[in-house]
Amino acid sequence: MSKSAAAKKLCAQGGLTILELLITLFLVTLAGGIIAATVDLSTRQLNDRTQDADAQLLCSALSLFVQNELIYAEDIASDAGTVKFTDHVYALGSGCSFDVNTDGRLVLNYSGNSYEAVGAGSYKGRKALKVTGLTIAPSGDTVQVTIVVSDKKGTELATSSFTVKPIAP
Repeated sequence: MSKSAAAKKLCAQGGLTILELLITLFLVTLAGGIIAATVDLSTRQLNDRTQDADAQLLCSALSLFVQNELIYAEDIASDAGTVKFTDHVYALGSGCSFDVNTDGRLVLNYSGNSYEAVGAGSYKGRKALKVTGLTIAPSGDTVQVTIVVSDKKGTELATSSFTVKPIAP
């Protein structure tokens, strides 16, 4: 059986069949999906690493703030989970204490006022950061301090433990 002239002309043009077109679309879609998944995973990893770095910086800033306050403090005493001391850095006097407020921010309380250790922007990020642990334990002539920073879900991201030896003002 020989092909007609019209059939020969159509075969000579070399067009795509529907099956070839579907296979091509499938492969392009598959490659696009793999690329999208890779970009999404990379973005999540970048955000997580950025958040970890932000938590470390926040923990360091809070540690420096607490250390700066306690090194010049006197009469440091622990009373029912609250540490009270006399402040000489900012001349705030006696009755000062550190506390973690309901937003998870470290504050210095004195005479009915609260002073945030670092700006509110330090606690923001893709997932909000907050202080979930603050332990200040006077022991003899030193004070042991532990600060824990976590994300909104409560996952611990950074911890700082240090000892302060107050000097007499």
